[in-house]
Amino acid sequence: ATRGLILVDTKYEMGLDRDGNIALIEAARTRGADVVLVSVVDASAHHPIELHRMKWAAEQHLRASGVDWTIVRASAFAEMWIEMLDETAKGGKGPQVFGDGDNPINFVSVEDVAVAVARAATDATLRGQVIEVGGPDNLTFNELADLVQRAAGLPDPQRAVPVGQPPEDRAERVHPHDVRADHDADDLEAHPGGAQQHREAPRPSPGGSRASTARTAAMWRA
Repeated sequence: ATRGLILVDTKYEMGLDRDGNIALIEAARTRGADVVLVSVVDASAHHPIELHRMKWAAEQHLRASGVDWTIVRASAFAEMWIEMLDETAKGGKGPQVFGDGDNPINFVSVEDVAVAVARAATDATLRGQVIEVGGPDNLTFNELADLVQRAAGLPDPQRAVPVGQPPEDRAERVHPHDVRADHDADDLEAHPGGAQQHREAPRPSPGGSRASTARTAAMWRA
């Protein structure tokens, strides 16, 4: 049952990332409010990951809504994945890595994303623009797990988890947040051609701008 939950998660994505955002956009339209939409780098209609397709649908609805808008696209949230790896490393075990862990991914601190969102909300000159926020470097899950492992002082190496399999010690307490995170991790490893993979940090979309990633850089130096 747990394995099925991890593999089937499309209703969650559609309900929150597409339909939930569309509802907020419509509420803003009726009140004459501007909208700052948080989306994801590489959002597109035909992306292999459901999240990216749903974010794209929300973006398109926003563009057609008639409201003044700014879109902030972020790469993978570093804190979310660090928390997951740290959770699986409890009890003296090494952090669990999904798949082979060798796919380079751009991670960004949520604090850097928050800075970009705050600027977008208060700077009217950014209306009609797309801001992409990413970290200064790409890391694989193995490299991220190594950082978590060294920070926690754990001697054990990382442990690989096959794609689609739930992490150890969590099968009895999976909830929707866990399901989504596990499913996204599987997708990041299963689709090396998409899934927020960048040889360089994300570049701004045409007409957009690049937000500061000072916090992300500090995390990797720590």
